[in-house]
Amino acid sequence: MKKILLLFVVGLISLSYGVLVGRYEIFPYGILKTLQDRFEEKKSNQKSEEEALYSEIAPANLITVSPRNLDSLKIKLNTI
Repeated sequence: MKKILLLFVVGLISLSYGVLVGRYEIFPYGILKTLQDRFEEKKSNQKSEEEALYSEIAPANLITVSPRNLDSLKIKLNTI
């Protein structure tokens, strides 16, 4: 019973401290904010690189229709 009570108290203290850090920007808010900014910057850079890659690919260049594959394309399109 004492272990459960101790665990509850430690959890409550940790939660309260987390709220204080977020609300009043006390230590270690600056460190956490720096880490968050770096992660978001890295994530946005990766996204823009992926968007640039896909924007260069034209869908019309990926689709080829010839008399040889016309029947198979008709079958595939009818099943969709």
